[in-house]
Amino acid sequence: MKSQLNKFGQKELVFTIVTFTCLTFFSGLVMAQAVDEETGYTDQFRTQDCTFIDEGENTYYILRPGYQMVLKGVEDGEDVVFVHTVLDETRMFYLPDEGWVTTRVIEELEWADGKPKEFTRGFFALCKETGDLYDFGDEVDIYNDDGTEIESHDGTWHAGEPDKNGLAKPGIFMPGSFMLKARYYQQMAEGMSMERAENWEMGLTIETPAGTFTDCVRVRETNWSEPEGAETFKTHAPGVGLLGEDTLELVAFGYNIFDRKTGKLIPQYKGEIIFLR
Repeated sequence: MKSQLNKFGQKELVFTIVTFTCLTFFSGLVMAQAVDEETGYTDQFRTQDCTFIDEGENTYYILRPGYQMVLKGVEDGEDVVFVHTVLDETRMFYLPDEGWVTTRVIEELEWADGKPKEFTRGFFALCKETGDLYDFGDEVDIYNDDGTEIESHDGTWHAGEPDKNGLAKPGIFMPGSFMLKARYYQQMAEGMSMERAENWEMGLTIETPAGTFTDCVRVRETNWSEPEGAETFKTHAPGVGLLGEDTLELVAFGYNIFDRKTGKLIPQYKGEIIFLR
């Protein structure tokens, strides 16, 4: 749920040669990317040309252990709290063309009216050459209405493991260079999660309880695995990350600011106290 400026100097061009091809230029490196002609979304990436790293950042995403973002809002009449934490954990994935890739584990916890709603562990890595952040999978726990039991793991997938069309593949969660109207798959696991994004707006100034941010971007996300027409809009700020997701707004961000066991911001953090019943 975020975005920001780019320090990688990446540019992308789209042109037609029999099929659509996207070329990403970085320090003289040319990386071809194929576009699905039916949907217009990039669905093939030259990940074999990447040196993947499990720690770092691009303009709109921080992948460093201890970094946290806390968002709050009202959804369907419920008070929702969302906590994003970059953990000091890694997970390895095997891809046929790349071999073993080490990813960073991201934990996202969501409560509704103080009850667990959805807890997710995601796996991400940065392409050192382009600054693109790749999504390698999710492990999802969805709770019942009482928040007492896990009722499903819908949306769980792992890159390199079987899906309905072969093997699931990583997608770009946040590009190293933000190009307006660019379309790309974030997750490619048919039958589990086919999430895709469109760079919707840029150059925005966004006000949140955590402050006012400039040079922000907005991304429209959709997922074939969800009901037709379902969409989510996320805003991202440079050097911060996710500012908002639909009705949720950023209320706090920083390193090790939130105690995931007590559901409170640490006493040293001078911000709104969030308590999860």
